[in-house]
Amino acid sequence: RPTAPHPHPSHHPATSRLASQPKRLPSFGPVSAERLEGMLAKFDKDGDGKMNRVEIREIMQTMLGTDDVGLERVSDEEVDRLMSMSDSGIVSDGVLDKEEILKALHVWTAECKRRKAMRQMMVKYDKDQSGALDEEEICVLLG
Repeated sequence: RPTAPHPHPSHHPATSRLASQPKRLPSFGPVSAERLEGMLAKFDKDGDGKMNRVEIREIMQTMLGTDDVGLERVSDEEVDRLMSMSDSGIVSDGVLDKEEILKALHVWTAECKRRKAMRQMMVKYDKDQSGALDEEEICVLLG
C-alpha cells in the first residue's frame, strides 16, 4: 500500500515551532539556562543581559554562601580569574554574555563544592582548631 510522502522538514509542525523559539543556551552542570535567567533577573542591575565584574562578584558570593563553618569572602583575584577565563570574546570587554556566564558558573560551582568539602574536612580533622592540620591530625585523616 503506498504511503503519503513526508512533508519537507521545515513544514513539519514540530520543526516550525522550534524555529520560532529563541535559541536555548546549553546547560553546564547544575546551572541550567532557566536558573541562569533567574540569576540574571536578580543580579543584572542594569538589565543589559550581561554581567559586569561587580555583578559576577555578587553571584559568586551568593553561590559560595555560608555553612556551619561560616562565610568565606570572594577575593578580587578570584573574580579576576573567573572573568578572564570566561570572557571569550576576541577583545575582552569586561562583561560576560549569557554563554560566558554559564561557563563561569560551571567553573565556580565546582570551586564551591571543593571549598565546602575542604571546610567540612577541616571541621572533622582539625581538632585543635588551629586552621591547619598538624602531623597527628594528618595521620588520623590518612587513617
